[in-house]
Amino acid sequence: MEAHEVKPEIEELWRHVLMHGHPGRWAFLPSEPRCIVCRQPFKGLGGQFLRVFTGYGPSRMSPNVCNICEDAMPVGGAEVDTAVLFADIRGSTALGEQLPPAEFAKLVNRFYHETSKVLVAAQSWIDKLVGNEIMARYVPAMGPDYRPRRAHRPGAATDHRV
Repeated sequence: MEAHEVKPEIEELWRHVLMHGHPGRWAFLPSEPRCIVCRQPFKGLGGQFLRVFTGYGPSRMSPNVCNICEDAMPVGGAEVDTAVLFADIRGSTALGEQLPPAEFAKLVNRFYHETSKVLVAAQSWIDKLVGNEIMARYVPAMGPDYRPRRAHRPGAATDHRV
């Protein structure tokens, strides 16, 4: 795969979205919860209206981000201060060797389910589910409560759930 240079205007778009979000034109509609990036409502009358008439709704990967914010951004990025949380199943290689495949799959699915609940409740932006690992991002656009140390709380909470 060939690497391409990110165009300055795309880098600037990413920087703006990651640092400030991009309040969508429907952000005035009442109802919580909302997309943590564009503030579009997911539930209530506003959420129902958007789902029916525009296709807006929670993304399949991260229910705190709308499908439009997740899918519509162009390939690229920008360098910004952020926090990233990686959580995995401690000792999973040894467990995978000891447990029958069906039991190991159940364990990994439980890990994804329980960890996702904690991350969603903490307004995390779930980015990836890979193997026995889950990754979440915390960017300044997530609001005034954003702090890089914010990733520590849900990380510690996942330890006690699984």
